[in-house]
Amino acid sequence: MALDGVLTRDFDVESPVDKFFKAFLEISNLPVEDNATAVVTMDDGNLEERKVKIKISSVDISKCYKKLEGIITVTPKNKGGSHVIWTVEYEKTRPEIEDPHSIIDTSIKYFQGIDAILVKERDEKIVKEIWRCPRNFLNLFVDP
Repeated sequence: MALDGVLTRDFDVESPVDKFFKAFLEISNLPVEDNATAVVTMDDGNLEERKVKIKISSVDISKCYKKLEGIITVTPKNKGGSHVIWTVEYEKTRPEIEDPHSIIDTSIKYFQGIDAILVKERDEKIVKEIWRCPRNFLNLFVDP
């Protein structure tokens, strides 16, 4: 069994591309649990392409993964809304560790929650509403 791999899922959201991507960026910069750190890396070209890479680490994660990075790409759909591609690149610490399918599934549910709030609220106080969710996006990675 390979120790490293890449998992990708794509899905659609109703939110306009710029609004969804902006909300994701703002959420990614919110405080996380004490034992988790996240580094959001993005070059100038990727801002225009609405693509961000996030390197995530924590004490909990390091027990299972040497590397855990997420890449989100958001593109507009022709008839409104956005198309999201969520990719997780990983390297496991040992062969018996499962691939991070649950991280992908949980992340997508969180992204869909962001979308639901954006569609419902239609105002600029979105991040505060999302922050009231039980878990910050990056906290999803604290206990894989």
